[in-house]
Amino acid sequence: MGGMGSSRWDHIRTRRTIEETQALDIRFLRRCGNMTGWLTWKRNGKPDGNALYCVGTDSLTLEYGAVSGQKTKHTIQIETTPCTYGGVRQWLVCPDCGRRVCILYRAAGHFQCRHCCNLAHLSQQECPHDRLMRKARKIRASIGGGENLFEAFPGKPKRMRWKTYGKLQAISEGANMGSMKITAQRLGICGFNKS
Repeated sequence: MGGMGSSRWDHIRTRRTIEETQALDIRFLRRCGNMTGWLTWKRNGKPDGNALYCVGTDSLTLEYGAVSGQKTKHTIQIETTPCTYGGVRQWLVCPDCGRRVCILYRAAGHFQCRHCCNLAHLSQQECPHDRLMRKARKIRASIGGGENLFEAFPGKPKRMRWKTYGKLQAISEGANMGSMKITAQRLGICGFNKS
């Protein structure tokens, strides 16, 4: 019993993640302030697609393939709701289910909400080992250190209390040791104890 592949976490991801998918965020478009412009998506630092957009009062029009010659147009409805302290908030309406969302994702050639695309967050598909490593790296990065878990823990930042620094260091080292124990168990290494 036990060993490699026996855990329920040792599985191949079956769902695409939102981090792998082109996203369309109404908040980003409004912050830009332009009513028309180009959207460019990148994946791993390389261009992954682009579209010409035009924001109207109640709809958003996207045009793909303007460079390649085959133009495809999509129109997405925009709804507004009043805010508590005045003003309005804008939402994109999912073309499939009609749900109001801030972000739509491109799957199967057109934009849909996360639920219609059946997308998951990357963190939802992490095994406990990966979650612990991410936790340790996040703490190191938050106090100005690198993400390498084999380097010494970074020094105390200026104006941080020693008690807070000690607590963060203990949490980070605990998460790092936990991930090492899981790795040792997977590899069948017996007697892995903190010395």
